[in-house]
Amino acid sequence: MTAAITAVESTKSKLIEKPKPIVVEKDETKVEVKAYNTIHRDNADLDKGTEKIVQEGKDGSITTVEHIVLVNGVETERKVVSTNKIDAVNQIIEVGTKEVVTPVKPVDPVKPADKTINNLEVSEKVQLPKTGTESNICSALGISLMAVTVLGLFLREKKYSKK
Repeated sequence: MTAAITAVESTKSKLIEKPKPIVVEKDETKVEVKAYNTIHRDNADLDKGTEKIVQEGKDGSITTVEHIVLVNGVETERKVVSTNKIDAVNQIIEVGTKEVVTPVKPVDPVKPADKTINNLEVSEKVQLPKTGTESNICSALGISLMAVTVLGLFLREKKYSKK
């Protein structure tokens, strides 16, 4: 019976072989963005309240590539393969500090009285046209004709009324 037991044991060992592990290797890339900073600087040449962008800002980044080994779905190894760093560029803004001086215009006194006097002087020097002489003669002639007509009508009426 020992030979039969040995044969059964050897058959069992062949059936219970361990499965081979499944190994997966992959690379993973991570990108981390670094925001830029804004720097304000005073500028005495710019008017107060004025801002000027001297340098535009640009975000930076850190790119990391890692090699990962998985055995039967379980992570067994992780190594950093490469790292690439791009620095952020700060934004620079200049702020004006120069006091704005508004120019004061000298006020010239307005002399309307002088201008009126000048206008009067000019009008006194100008000779006015002679008017009224012809109209006076015409008026006198017109009135005389009217008087003669009225008198003629009046006398004529008296003449007819007597007859």
